[in-house]
Amino acid sequence: MHLIDDKDTIRAMKSAASPTRRKPVTKKTVEEEAADIIIAELKEVFLKDVRSRIVNPLLFDLLDPSHYKDIQPKQETPQKVETIKVFRPDPKIVVTPIEDAVASKPSPLKPEIMVAIERVTSQMWPGIPVIPVMSTGATDGLYLRNAGIPTYGHSGLASDIFDVRAHGRDERVLVKSFYEGQDYLYRLVKALAGGK
Repeated sequence: MHLIDDKDTIRAMKSAASPTRRKPVTKKTVEEEAADIIIAELKEVFLKDVRSRIVNPLLFDLLDPSHYKDIQPKQETPQKVETIKVFRPDPKIVVTPIEDAVASKPSPLKPEIMVAIERVTSQMWPGIPVIPVMSTGATDGLYLRNAGIPTYGHSGLASDIFDVRAHGRDERVLVKSFYEGQDYLYRLVKALAGGK
């Protein structure tokens, strides 16, 4: 055990251990509070207006599939089989295609779907923007789209962008995100199905 007998050291230790003094909180005037509320509300109204009158039409136009008729590269099934064989050169493994996949046209980004998504999103997470993106992942959606059924992928599931483990052996999701995602999808399906 080391004993401290230097008075300056003891004084410095006491001042370091004492809680820091806080600056007194200055109260806002009624006018300042009112101005803050008005500015916050105007900001929200302005952003909604910009989204509905400017951003959404631009996004709908940008994501309109009719602008990108030749965007999907086609690869014939024999080429696909040969590509698989390069990565699996074992002659005991036989690759037999069942049927050719028929490329489907993208589903149109319908305003009524976007409005429902934006409404439920703003109810659960105020201020969070809704930004449509196209995922490069594979789904069975092409069969539905080829049958004339528009198909969309959407979850409302929040994830940690610095801890992406999608489809890994340790894939996981935050418990809070799981339950909020369930609640979100329930509300969204209800809204799209005509419920309230």
